[in-house]
Amino acid sequence: MTAESHPILLVEDDHDQRRLFAIVLEGAGHLVTAVENGEQAVQAYRRGNYALVMTDYYLPDMTGLELLKQLDRMRPLPGAILATASASEEIAFQAEHLGNAAFFRKSGPGKITRELPAIVERVLAECWRSESEAHGTLAELQGVTFAAEALEDGVPRMLVDTEGIVRDINDAYCRLMHTKREDCLGKHCCDVLPHTDEGDDCCVAVTAVKQNRAVTRTAIRATARGERFQATITAIPQRTREGKIHSVTVSLLPAGNLELQRSLVQSQSRAELFTTIANTFLAFPGEEAYAEVLSVILTKLKSRYGIFGYIDGEGSLVCPSMTRDIWQECQMADKSIVLPREVWGGVWGEVLTERKTILANRPFTPPKGHVPITRFLGAPIVYRDRLIGALFVANKEEDYTEDERDALENIARYLGPILKARLDRAEEERQREAIEDELRTQSAELERQKHQLETMFAITRLAEEQLPLEGFLQRAVQLIPGAFADTGIVHARLTMYEQTFISDRFVDTPFVVSAPIFVRDQYAGALEVAVEDCDVPAELKEQLERHRPLVEDLAERIGSILNARQAVQEMERLQRRMEMLLEITRTGMSIMDNQCRMIYVDRNRQKIYGDFRGKTAHEYFCGKQEPCWTCAAGKALQTKKPVVVERTLPREDNRPVQTTAVPYQDENGDWFVAEITVDVSERKKMEGQLAQAQKLEAVAHLAAGIAHEINTPTQYVGDNIRFLEDSFADLDAVIDALSAVHEAAKNGPVPPELITKAEEALEDADLEYLREEIPQAIRQSLDGVERVATIVRAMKEFSHPGSSEKQPVDLNHVLETAAAVSRNEWKYVAELKTDFAPDLPTVPVFTAELNQAVLNIIVNAAHAIGDVVDGTDEKGTITLATRKIDDDWIEARISDTGTGIPEELRDKIFNPFFTTKGVGKGTGQGLAIAYNTIVEKHNGVLTFESEVGKGTTFIIRLPVQEPALDDEHGRDTVLVSALTSDGGE
Repeated sequence: MTAESHPILLVEDDHDQRRLFAIVLEGAGHLVTAVENGEQAVQAYRRGNYALVMTDYYLPDMTGLELLKQLDRMRPLPGAILATASASEEIAFQAEHLGNAAFFRKSGPGKITRELPAIVERVLAECWRSESEAHGTLAELQGVTFAAEALEDGVPRMLVDTEGIVRDINDAYCRLMHTKREDCLGKHCCDVLPHTDEGDDCCVAVTAVKQNRAVTRTAIRATARGERFQATITAIPQRTREGKIHSVTVSLLPAGNLELQRSLVQSQSRAELFTTIANTFLAFPGEEAYAEVLSVILTKLKSRYGIFGYIDGEGSLVCPSMTRDIWQECQMADKSIVLPREVWGGVWGEVLTERKTILANRPFTPPKGHVPITRFLGAPIVYRDRLIGALFVANKEEDYTEDERDALENIARYLGPILKARLDRAEEERQREAIEDELRTQSAELERQKHQLETMFAITRLAEEQLPLEGFLQRAVQLIPGAFADTGIVHARLTMYEQTFISDRFVDTPFVVSAPIFVRDQYAGALEVAVEDCDVPAELKEQLERHRPLVEDLAERIGSILNARQAVQEMERLQRRMEMLLEITRTGMSIMDNQCRMIYVDRNRQKIYGDFRGKTAHEYFCGKQEPCWTCAAGKALQTKKPVVVERTLPREDNRPVQTTAVPYQDENGDWFVAEITVDVSERKKMEGQLAQAQKLEAVAHLAAGIAHEINTPTQYVGDNIRFLEDSFADLDAVIDALSAVHEAAKNGPVPPELITKAEEALEDADLEYLREEIPQAIRQSLDGVERVATIVRAMKEFSHPGSSEKQPVDLNHVLETAAAVSRNEWKYVAELKTDFAPDLPTVPVFTAELNQAVLNIIVNAAHAIGDVVDGTDEKGTITLATRKIDDDWIEARISDTGTGIPEELRDKIFNPFFTTKGVGKGTGQGLAIAYNTIVEKHNGVLTFESEVGKGTTFIIRLPVQEPALDDEHGRDTVLVSALTSDGGE
């Protein structure tokens, strides 16, 4: 066995175990298909043929036993191994009752490596023996016709394959030779069989194969115990229907043993009967084989009537072979040979339901119309514990004997695998025919679809010929009948724009399918497909209805082509208008390839810059051999993203323009870039006006808040002063009373009434209270005055018009000023935290504009937090932080715990006029102005980090030193593009 390779299906959900088993089995020379669950195993078993299935007991979707039973229901399991780390004896018992099954307990890798190959070889040997016993199965599949029952008739026998390897050995041989079966299996017959006295170089089994005939020899043989005896050895080749030897049965008959000789004769007689039955089954491929086999059985058992039937997929008994006398003598109107389970009754039904052989030598009273039965013998045909058929014989002239009962049982047992193989082959043939029918149907459908696609393609190609509308419609209608090649004679008619177009030899018929044609969502006509009348109008009408979707598709295709024609015509008109519009508006358009070579330039700019052919963009527009650093086209091709450049054009009176470069790919995957240059003179003026308006709006909005901020400390300063005024009145009364006492004391004893009056004044004044509250009132008043002074200073700095030149400022102070001015915006919704770097260097800025930018960002932060805490008593947090990045850059971070910026809005927030606030609550200019101030006017970076639901941090980075200007392009050349979260472009 180890020299042969077998396909094995391995089912194990643990990856490491699955890999270990596969390595061990593949190392033993087997072909392993490894899967991890029951469903995959079922699919693999359905697709392939395996000599053995090895499965874990615990699988994710079923147990190993359930899987083996399911596979066995699909087709009988050849052999199985159930493996698990721990299992009960019951599980092992169940596993052993699944045919050729073995139980394997998992252990360490070393034990698995040692024991698993031996268990696999043992199970495969059992499978080979079962295949030998089930020679009918092999007979159907391979033409095998030998009698395996010979191994069980009491005669010492063994079964040897054509290579001389012992495949099976019976107990009688083991008892005679005092040996064990496992010691013989897999060995060469020369090592097991006794050599003959003739001195052959090889054993009698190999001699029988070489000489292609039965061989009998005598030999003196010693048993394992040293006992010597004389024996006759007979080797009989077993052949396929074509006569090819597939194995050899070897009998060992000790001299003088009459009982074994009789057994051998009976065995040979039984083998001859079984061989006759097998050859009869093989000689007749159709259901007539059942009748021929039944005839052999009736002759053997000397019976008049008989039935040989099988169980079909519905569980009914199908009887393709009944003795002709039954049909002739049966008077029943329904002579069906299919007997459903619900009609199984009587003694023959008991044979089927109880799965047992029944012998009855007595007459039966049959139903009216049936033949009379005087004696009956029936046996079920069972294969692997499954009822698959039955044999019934009846009306032998003499009583049936127990030997005949055993004979029928043996015949039924022998027929089991043969019948199972025939039924399997019949089912496979049925499935094959069903598949062939389905393939024929699919082939016809594919052919029909081919005609349809060819018609669709031809109409599409026709549209590319740029024919006049009438010419296109007339030729299209001639193509349409070709899509209905399977429908008979078909005609087509197109009615479009009050014109009619028909196919050749058009004939009106009542069998018409039509579909409307829409162009630009407007009804434009209809397509009609008509079939000439035929003898079966109902079927024709049904066929037409089946083609209605195709008619609708053809109508839709024609409509889409007409849509495209109109679209092309409109595009041509639009192109002419576009050229005119570009010229009128002084807007330029150009297209370049991925090397910036010019492909198209609008007519107006050709008048200014000349012929563009053969030139690159920098050669054509700038007169340079190398691209300039502001080249939008080069940047767009590099980043594969749109790029916007604003600049002045020296050759066009230095007019300010905005050039948008958009990269794109054609259908071949080649990259190009289109540039649109728009005059922005008016827009620049409007932006300046809008910026001023925004600043004025901010001042106006802040003025109300600052007034409120000043009013609050003013109110409590006033309250404290009034308190001091009242307190002074009380103290004045005390002073007056004490002064009277003092004056009286100068002149002698103080009158009691003065003392009483002084005490009353002291009590009314409550000096302890005044000593405590007056100092607090004074401190609060001073704090209020300082707050008002701070706000006034901050507002003064913020509202300062600023200088036309950059001034060095402390960025910490800018943040503090903006926070003070905007306090009324955030104090109700957020707490303010600061984390300022103490060693921050000053930076050159336009103070007023930077103040405005920072203020806009802080106000936005306050509004974002307000959206979160609105309706609650909670407050968010605004954090202002600064740090020095290196010697060239400093950074400010303005963080909030607001709503965060949704992903889909992040590339829009710096766009002018973009806002998410309600109508009247924002102009959409705040962040746009901040971006313009920081990036364009200060050569800095403005970006942000945001997480929805947690908040946003805006990051401002400013250069410590003013960068040198580009002498060639000047300050009016600006590159605007989207920024990433780390500040890069």
